[in-house]
Amino acid sequence: MQNVSAALHSASYRIAAVALLVVLMPLLSRPPTVQAQPAPDSTHVPTIGVLVQASAHAASHPTLYTDGFSVDRARFAVSGDPVAGVSYELEGDFVDDLIVTDAHVDLQLTSHWMLRGGQFRPPFSYGQLVSSSATPFVLRARSVKALGLSRTPGAAASYQPHSAWHVQVGVFNGARLRAAPDRPEPSAQQTAEEQLLYVARLTWTPEWDAGRAAVGAGVAHDPAGAAAQSGPSTRYSGNVHIQHRTVALTVEALTRTEAAPGEMETGAQLTGTYQVASPHTLRARTDWVRYNGPAPEAPTQLGIGYTYQPVSYLRIETDMIAPIDERALKPVVLRTQLQIHL
Repeated sequence: MQNVSAALHSASYRIAAVALLVVLMPLLSRPPTVQAQPAPDSTHVPTIGVLVQASAHAASHPTLYTDGFSVDRARFAVSGDPVAGVSYELEGDFVDDLIVTDAHVDLQLTSHWMLRGGQFRPPFSYGQLVSSSATPFVLRARSVKALGLSRTPGAAASYQPHSAWHVQVGVFNGARLRAAPDRPEPSAQQTAEEQLLYVARLTWTPEWDAGRAAVGAGVAHDPAGAAAQSGPSTRYSGNVHIQHRTVALTVEALTRTEAAPGEMETGAQLTGTYQVASPHTLRARTDWVRYNGPAPEAPTQLGIGYTYQPVSYLRIETDMIAPIDERALKPVVLRTQLQIHL
């Protein structure tokens, strides 16, 4: 009996060993697990952009527009953030010669404060701050082009709390503004401090599910009159932009004090857009201006346009701008533009 019992115990151990081996075999035969390596960090890789705008236009009013074919912009931009909290942008235009349009560095000091230095557009006019690649009309409104502030060297501080409010203040080189090609150079008696341009802008940009809004006001004080070809001058701007689903409306008014004779002193523009379908958009605009003293013809203009954008990087626009002269509409310019933005 003892021999039989021993044999049963031995058989039980063998069966248990075989069962354990059967369970462990799949685990032992499985290849070792390789820990997934994180993807390379591409955050600091520079971003390259290209913008080309070519147009053909016909004009019947030589004092306002010229006709023919032209390449309006051919720009190459490089931007990136080499380290945390620091970003940069460098953009050049190659239409006639290499011209540096934007060259600035941004420092994100805190979650609310940002400091920018270099050459860029002062935070003043809503229409001027909208990129030319996103402007809803081929031609900017005359009031925006004449009373807005062009790119110039300077520094600006930006404060944006966790809300829709945004405050920007900056100091720029007013003597470098190119509001008019025949602007005289500052006199030798003007000190560097007298040539400075002081700019501030306050904006409120709430958003909701079906759209967004942008309400803003800007002021620019030019103590030396470098931008107005006159004495000390102050510019003001105010805008309201509302977009709801496929409909958008923009109203902006600009003015400046101490405008030189024959120069524009006040202007306003109203632009409306309606997206008929995904690639098709209709646009309309009215542009009113007032000069100080003698002025060119057509103080008020109307414009209609059509945009076809089948893909994000290709856009074709056709605009017609007409003046209101003696209560009659006279076509001034018919312009078509092809834009490639990569």
